[in-house]
Amino acid sequence: MSSINEMIARVERLNIEQLCEDAFNLNSSIAKELNIKQLQRGEGAKANMPDYSYNSKAFYNKPDGGIRLYETGDFYRGITFEAVNMDIYSYSTDEKNSMIENDPKYANAQPLGLSTSSIVELNKVIQPTLVEEAKKDLGI
Repeated sequence: MSSINEMIARVERLNIEQLCEDAFNLNSSIAKELNIKQLQRGEGAKANMPDYSYNSKAFYNKPDGGIRLYETGDFYRGITFEAVNMDIYSYSTDEKNSMIENDPKYANAQPLGLSTSSIVELNKVIQPTLVEEAKKDLGI
């Protein structure tokens, strides 16, 4: 059994920032799933995606509403989230990533990233992970 002083020393050695990064990275696949669900609804992180054009709907059978950024699935499969140095990065490894990031029509919506409601959902998973990781570090 640990003495109180030993436990205090362990708590003081905890690297909270690293624990937070680790908890996020352990759950980055859930962030990806949430981002994909947003895109499937025509939503970006900050706003709805711009609507499909009349021609896209008439000639390519695109649905009403926001652009989904889905043709072959490569963009969705390439979506990646990672926390590094207390920053969270989101991108797609698909070759279309830079084109989408630099297209002004998507700037307001921010296709890659999580909306407020998705962040709430992700936090429900990250918080218990953070507690478990802290317990491991503390040896309790």
